[in-house]
Amino acid sequence: MQDLLDRKGVNQELLDALEDSRLVRKEPRLDSFYYELSHDALLAPILTFRQERRLSAAQLEISAERFKARILMIVSVLALALLGVAIFLKIKADKATENARREAFNAKWLTAVFIKSEGQYEAALAGLKDARPFATDQNNLALLDSSEVQWTKAWQYSLQADSLLNGGDLRAGLEKYRQAFNVTPDNRLRNKIESVENQIREAVNKYLLAAEGISPGANHPVACEYLRRALELAPDNAEVQRQLHRRGCPGANSSKHN
Repeated sequence: MQDLLDRKGVNQELLDALEDSRLVRKEPRLDSFYYELSHDALLAPILTFRQERRLSAAQLEISAERFKARILMIVSVLALALLGVAIFLKIKADKATENARREAFNAKWLTAVFIKSEGQYEAALAGLKDARPFATDQNNLALLDSSEVQWTKAWQYSLQADSLLNGGDLRAGLEKYRQAFNVTPDNRLRNKIESVENQIREAVNKYLLAAEGISPGANHPVACEYLRRALELAPDNAEVQRQLHRRGCPGANSSKHN
């Protein structure tokens, strides 16, 4: 009997009411009592009720599991969506950073090129160094490396040209400027070359005029010296060669004027 009373919803008043309504009967058993159905006809509906109750409980459990699964699916979808948004934002941020680096590199590179075109090689090489941290790929790094080598070599040629010109050696200075221009062409070097070429033409014309003013046709040492200097500046100048031959100066190429 105590087992019955320990069950949820069962108490002595309920058992007494069932016994009074003759649905169950109370039978003595050892030191206690036990209850049994008064009629076998009650067994079928009770079993049916119990089965329906168990089925209902099972359905509720299935529904609860389905609800949990649905909630889990929604949470998973939301998590994936948030992950996708996070990835998208990171890609966008990385792209913006890369674009900013590319723009910074291009700006520093173009600035260095402009400075180099002005003949400020030392500052231009420093500009290449400043641009290196902003290089976005191997092509940028290769461009910086090749430019550094070329600009350094052109700078050396340009310094040598300036030194030669200061020493009065126009021909050798012109050759050094041409070497620098062949390494890395720019307007400054082009202007330098044109300027020296003009100086050479002017000097050659002065030497020719000076030689012509000295006893035309005579083998005069001073006239020959003027022509020799003109020939050093312009070895392919036909007029200089003609004057040397006409005067019979040493070093005249007679085969061209026979």
